Parts: sequence; structure tokens; C-alpha cells
Amino acid sequence: MGREFHIDGDFDGQGNEPEQKDAKLFNANEARVAGVVKDILGQDVTDREQTFESLGADSLDYVEIVMAMEEEFDITIADDEAQDITTVGGLMDLVEKLDGFK
Repeated sequence: MGREFHIDGDFDGQGNEPEQKDAKLFNANEARVAGVVKDILGQDVTDREQTFESLGADSLDYVEIVMAMEEEFDITIADDEAQDITTVGGLMDLVEKLDGFK
């Protein structure tokens, strides 16, 4: 497996993790997905099971998130694939399926 990053911070460049012990861990690509969601919604993503609704997203926000994922990972997400995704983890899984997290 690759290096894991805390969603609320990165390694300090010397291999030391942030002090917070209870943060959920994401791999580097999942952290990229979570970062894009945070940039758009202004909410920290702390768990794969968080729904977009719980993060305050409306349908226009979700469209913006999907478009940002397409740009960030250079992928195309079909409307029928995107419409069934309700959680951040579901989006992470879809992006991984389409991109292979190259």
C-alpha cells in the first residue's frame, strides 16, 4: 500500500505525522478526492461514509464536485455513474475505478 495521509494534514516532509491521533486515514489519492470536496464545500472530509448532504452539498455543488473530479483525475464520469453516488467513499471508489489512481 502507499503512504497514508491524515485528511487534516500532511506529513511534515520529514516523515512525521500530525499530532492528531483520531483522524481518519486516507491514501494519497483518496486525500486528493477529499481535498477537492473540501475546496468546493468548505467542509472537512473526515470519513468515507460522509454523505454529500451531510457536508451541505446541494445538487449544483455535486455537479461541480463531479466536474472537478473529471479535471483533477483526467477522467470522464458518466451521468448514470454519478447519480447513484451519495457518499465521499462512493466517489473515491468510482474515481479509483475510472482512473486506477495512476
